[in-house]
Amino acid sequence: MHWASVTTAQLESFLSLAPARRAPRLAGLRQFFAYAHRSKAVLHNPADPVTAVQQRGFHGPTLALAQQRALYRRWTTKQDIHPHEAFIGLATLLHAATITELRLLTDTGIDPDHQSVQFPGRSVALPLDDATWGALQRCQEHRRRLGSDNPHLLVTRLTRTRRGPAGAAHVRDSLAPVGLLPRILRSTRLLTLADELDIKVLTTSLGMSYAGVAHYRPGTTPPASFM
Repeated sequence: MHWASVTTAQLESFLSLAPARRAPRLAGLRQFFAYAHRSKAVLHNPADPVTAVQQRGFHGPTLALAQQRALYRRWTTKQDIHPHEAFIGLATLLHAATITELRLLTDTGIDPDHQSVQFPGRSVALPLDDATWGALQRCQEHRRRLGSDNPHLLVTRLTRTRRGPAGAAHVRDSLAPVGLLPRILRSTRLLTLADELDIKVLTTSLGMSYAGVAHYRPGTTPPASFM
């Protein structure tokens, strides 16, 4: 089809192929058709009625309820998975932990008496459910088997003779068996929490900025949660 006969509907169809690039693509189309219209190469500008309204709120990938349940069963019932996978998975899916928080968690942030942890950057201690606490204890046992005096919870064969934390790549790679990134699990939980809790409570409990929490509130439909 010749470009001179392009309709507004056809432009909309083209732009819908890549929603994330709608604004820059529309800018180029407007420039082209405005010039063509001024040059009288076309009788009307099909890009005039098209808008590029930017949706507010979070629109990244999240997990459906069935996926969350399947992961929860894997991390609470399977005995042959690495303890790091189970703890990282549960901590991100249920408690919205970040990669940095998981890497930097040390013995000083773990309170056995109250079954809680205080992630670096959070101002309040976080009580853990029995499943996540059990996974944490298995990570401690894994560290003991390595014979390490590294104070970090997540100790690898590379860091067992050192005092520093594991790398961010280790946290991401620990979830490779389920084909997910920690941020997807975290975003799934944040959407639910942002819908259920007051924004001030979230900024305090998660150590996030107001803008960071607000990003998960407007214009979003939170995924169902089994929690």
